[in-house]
Amino acid sequence: FADRIFEVWCLHQLGKSFERLGGRHRVEPTLARAGSLPAMAFEVRGRVVELFFQRSLPVDQLRYSYENGSELRGQPDTTLVRDDGRVLLFDAKNRLATRDTRPEETFKLLGYFESLVPSVEGDAMLVFVGDTLRRTVSSETRTVELLAAPAEVDWARKFDGQLDEA
Repeated sequence: FADRIFEVWCLHQLGKSFERLGGRHRVEPTLARAGSLPAMAFEVRGRVVELFFQRSLPVDQLRYSYENGSELRGQPDTTLVRDDGRVLLFDAKNRLATRDTRPEETFKLLGYFESLVPSVEGDAMLVFVGDTLRRTVSSETRTVELLAAPAEVDWARKFDGQLDEA
């Protein structure tokens, strides 16, 4: 239950970040539309960005399936889709980041792109609980940002600044 609360809190923080960037709400925020319709949508800097919560990723060309033929599907916590089709996959991990690399979670997000939506342009962001994590993993075509939501009294304000910068 605490993991889901952290995911919803991160979604809320993403919305607040767009507001601080001057974004105007295009739809009223609600989790009632989770999945197929955006939980939030903003117009910011001349672009429309939709935020989907717990939305299954589309499968362009199925590369993996179970032995019974059912699809191997991915579902990031939040998927941001810009009006030009570019995406940001956002995964919140309610885990303490005790080291500066997180290969298991990073490969999971890269796997979403490479196995499920290889034709989509986009990047990813992982958020953990911690004080100092700020790393970037990149290739010629993808970037994964790793951030930590500080686990201290003033953590929300510090995280807001990190999220805005990323």
